[in-house]
Amino acid sequence: MANEDKPVKHVDLVAAAVAAWPVLAKWQGRLASNARVQAMRRLWQSRAFQQWLRVAIFGSFLIFMGLAIYRNWNDLRQYHWRLDARYAALAVACFPLAYVPTIWCWHRIIRRIGGAAEWQVNTHIFCMSSLGRYVPGAIWYVAGRAYWYRDYGVSVSQVAMATLWENLVFITSGLFVYLLLGCQQLWLAGLILVAAVAFYPALLNAVGRRVQLASVHRLDVVALLGALGLAWAAGGLLLWGVANAFSPLNIQTVPFLTGIWGAAGAVSIVAGFLVGGLGIRELTLGALLGQVLPMPAGVAVALAFRLILTVSEGLWVVILGWLTRRKRGTTQKD
Repeated sequence: MANEDKPVKHVDLVAAAVAAWPVLAKWQGRLASNARVQAMRRLWQSRAFQQWLRVAIFGSFLIFMGLAIYRNWNDLRQYHWRLDARYAALAVACFPLAYVPTIWCWHRIIRRIGGAAEWQVNTHIFCMSSLGRYVPGAIWYVAGRAYWYRDYGVSVSQVAMATLWENLVFITSGLFVYLLLGCQQLWLAGLILVAAVAFYPALLNAVGRRVQLASVHRLDVVALLGALGLAWAAGGLLLWGVANAFSPLNIQTVPFLTGIWGAAGAVSIVAGFLVGGLGIRELTLGALLGQVLPMPAGVAVALAFRLILTVSEGLWVVILGWLTRRKRGTTQKD
């Protein structure tokens, strides 16, 4: 548990990484002295460029969808469409199958690095802060977590490091699921798995030592990847249900849907930190769904899936947040 007499107000993970690996300081110095690199960095970080980039991504999404409809208009007219709300309702009801494993992962991570140890506390904070991910810019849900954890003596450095660890294993597990089930590149999937288990503990521990956090073990990485594998599998089933709300889809497509959902999820996490993630996940998922559905139908399913996930998360956040709430005035400090 963090020392309340010496709270950490800010954590610079870049500085921690540089301190852990001195060779990075050399490269950082070269980049800092390069005028072109600094000019590109200022351009990237400017509000005008970020807004323009989001507009460009959204415009590309609309152009992509329009071209898909135009090129496949004849197929769309003959396609067997339907709207069965029962599948959508079933997806909302079964959402915890995909949501609870991600909560467990956060609980294990934050407890492992010395944060709050209670499942009730970590579940409540995970739920209350998770909706911040729908706001452009990754900082909001991280700030929300830091705000909620301050009453439990958990430092900003612990929250930041745990979030970094969480996103790292999310991206890795999503790519692994895609390579394993989406494109069936078994050797490459195995290579990513072995590399993650072998090198992630060393990477995270080197950074964690600079901010005085507990060590990460290989078993932790295996457990997290396994739990997230269950989450992606449940997400694939939910995606299959949403697709069936529009058109019948064979149950044998579930492994493929699980794989492309992992890819779309991994891409969206990276895009969320870079450009706010506006439309990236839907664009990726819609394009990949084009392998089992007509392209416009795939885009429609991707958009509907985003809507259903948002509604489902909002509903279950309220339910789980209410079930795990603590009485006012009762904190871990007490």
